[in-house]
Amino acid sequence: MIRLGIDLGNGYTKFGGMKFASKTKVGRLAGLAGLGNKPEEMHEVAYQGATYIVGDGEPFTAPDRYFTGVDYELCLLTAIGLSSKEISIDCEICVGLPIIPYMSETRALLEKKLNELTKKDKAKITINGQDKLIRIKRAIVFAEGAYVMDTMETDNIITIDLGAGTVNVTQWNNLAPVAYDTVPKSFNKLYREIANHIKNTGRGTVTPAYIEDNFGATEIDIDGKLVDISDTRQMIAKYVSSLVSNVYDICDVPQAKKIQIFGGGAVATADYWKNAFGEEREGIEVLPNSQFTNSEIYQKVIERVK
Repeated sequence: MIRLGIDLGNGYTKFGGMKFASKTKVGRLAGLAGLGNKPEEMHEVAYQGATYIVGDGEPFTAPDRYFTGVDYELCLLTAIGLSSKEISIDCEICVGLPIIPYMSETRALLEKKLNELTKKDKAKITINGQDKLIRIKRAIVFAEGAYVMDTMETDNIITIDLGAGTVNVTQWNNLAPVAYDTVPKSFNKLYREIANHIKNTGRGTVTPAYIEDNFGATEIDIDGKLVDISDTRQMIAKYVSSLVSNVYDICDVPQAKKIQIFGGGAVATADYWKNAFGEEREGIEVLPNSQFTNSEIYQKVIERVK
């Protein structure tokens, strides 16, 4: 029996210190056929009569992503399969939802789906040529961005959980959420805007994924040349500033002892947050290893369950 916290985000699926992009497409990996090396964060997965590449392709970011299509299920089972060397895996898992759907009936519906997924028969899946039989014995859904449940701090704290598709803003007091919202702003959109700006200003063509990999850089390599993109820092500053405005709309910021920021992009934008909230504002914390914060919280939640 394994217990596993899985953060199946719009950008990446994170679990046990590992990750892959939350993307899928029908296809095969040339590296598994002897043509070059298999990319570390891409996996060839056979499931329900089709073969997919997990970690590449198109993202699935619609609000009903948990219930439509095979993508969510595929990434979930791939994460479980990669977490154990065993062929037959019994597991208990904890996954997350943005705070607004978590507080709605979506939480119960997702828990029901996951607990019924392998109730009759184990899921049969082949990952990078290795067969796996997976049974989910218990599934729990938890709130994204609930870092205070990890630290158990009872102070008045605001958490800002930066996702690829949404931003969760929650104000906590005595470990209870007193104000919260899921803001439909995405770092994915910012990456696209920066890539388009570079193209439209005649400096070359890059993908949003390349911008993500080099997020916060003042120079990047385009067609073998170093290109100055320091002007994109103003785009990042405006994006962070608009999010801070959202935080003030949602929360009672003066009452917060701490403002904790985490998620993909948090570390690269640390100075922007401090500038946007004001240099005189104390208690701004950007968490290290931010991309794995939610998966680490979910891991502790499932380990505490008796």
